[in-house]
Amino acid sequence: MKKKYKHILDVMTVDRALKVARKKSESKEVNQAISIYNEILKKFPGNAKAKLGLKSLENPNRNEINLLVNLYQKKNFQSALLYGRELLKIYPRAIILYNIMGAAHAALLQFQEAASCFRKVIEIKPKHAEAYYNLANVLRDNDDPTSAIKYFKKAIDIKSDYGEAYYNLANILRDEGNSSAAIEHFKKAIKINPNYSQAYNNLGSALLDKGYLNGSIDVFRNSLKIGPEIPETHYNIGVAQLYKGDVKNAAISFKRAVEIKSNYANAYWNLYGTSTNINEAQYWIECCLQADSSYEVALLTSAALKAYKGDKKDLEELKSSKFKDHHYMRSFDWVFSLPKTPKLFFNKWSLFKYAMKQSIIDRPFYEFGVFRGDSFRFLIGTYKMGYGFDTFTGLPEDWHDRKKGSYSSEGDIPKIDGGHFVVGKFESSLPKFFNQKRPLASIINFDADLYSSTICALNYSKQIIDENTILIFDEFLINKTWEQDEYKALTEFCSNNGLA
Repeated sequence: MKKKYKHILDVMTVDRALKVARKKSESKEVNQAISIYNEILKKFPGNAKAKLGLKSLENPNRNEINLLVNLYQKKNFQSALLYGRELLKIYPRAIILYNIMGAAHAALLQFQEAASCFRKVIEIKPKHAEAYYNLANVLRDNDDPTSAIKYFKKAIDIKSDYGEAYYNLANILRDEGNSSAAIEHFKKAIKINPNYSQAYNNLGSALLDKGYLNGSIDVFRNSLKIGPEIPETHYNIGVAQLYKGDVKNAAISFKRAVEIKSNYANAYWNLYGTSTNINEAQYWIECCLQADSSYEVALLTSAALKAYKGDKKDLEELKSSKFKDHHYMRSFDWVFSLPKTPKLFFNKWSLFKYAMKQSIIDRPFYEFGVFRGDSFRFLIGTYKMGYGFDTFTGLPEDWHDRKKGSYSSEGDIPKIDGGHFVVGKFESSLPKFFNQKRPLASIINFDADLYSSTICALNYSKQIIDENTILIFDEFLINKTWEQDEYKALTEFCSNNGLA
């Protein structure tokens, strides 16, 4: 009877064990071959033949890999997965197989299976930065941003110059409302790769989120130095310019975007916002719909503009469609129910200019909701003195889908000649400010968004309002919940004070 030995090296030399391992490998008994090589390396860590043999078992040959990659590149994802599973029977620790199969599962939106593949890579090689990066992307696509952030950070911990990981991490942080952290990570991605044009674009957009208009324009212009023919960059510059009140240059930027990309619906929609008259507005709306016939807000606005000119056919048809309860339709219904159809303005800066001409410019203006002070700067040029009220730390409470703290300027109070700023929540700051007589207002710009803040501002503003004061509301209509916000506040204020 043969004696059974626990370890192969108990009964044969290393050279003999290597030959056995090779034969096991050739006969596809891979797990046994791996076991033999590992036993040799445990006793003789420097054995080059064992290391080479083990490595050969962990990776398919070039022809096998090329076939698998070819299936993936041709988008034959199911076939790639079937072939990958067959190869895994031979090469159970082949990282490249798990990576390709993970990508194939992700392409098929099989996120849990994809995540399992990338986790297997990490199990085999715990310091594999790309596996953490791939896993993070899958988790992001599977609506798990918290875990995605964790694994992007893990990839960066392993590979400190991982520009793509910084970039994708920044994108998630921005989506989660943390634009400040996103800005820092976009900057790191750019430092690693100074020609990372998309990182420049998204950095500019994150700066735009935070209200840094000049900074965002500078970043977008740097992006143009890398890729001057990228339509999205010209579009983004236009958005920032429009936010600044630079309507003329915004139109130039949007037009450049559509010169490069003729079907750029978003750019046409924003060109509508630079219009100076209804005919121009209709032209850009038509261009938008030619680029994308399903562009909802353009479709609705087109019908409203026609109704404004007397042709209500399209608007009436939309009232009987799926759009009957759309917030745009509700807004249009309210406007057309007024005794007198109001004058049209296609951006707030045109409205401001019109209101200024109707106002008493010797009086100061008041603004509730200042943020970075862009509207305030626009108005101060005419009135020379203004009062601004804000917490400068963002919304004091959640505003529908906007979280408390959104629109924060991080306590940065604008430095504007002629501007007097009162800091704090309205319910605390306004009683103190209006405890003494204040001059009548030329214009009052309400841009606090919230019902609670707007009604508070209206109630304390009674002493500075007379028949010549012009009230402007930034979020009065169009928003999904407009009836619950500034509209509600004004309606309630008028009712409580016997105003029409």
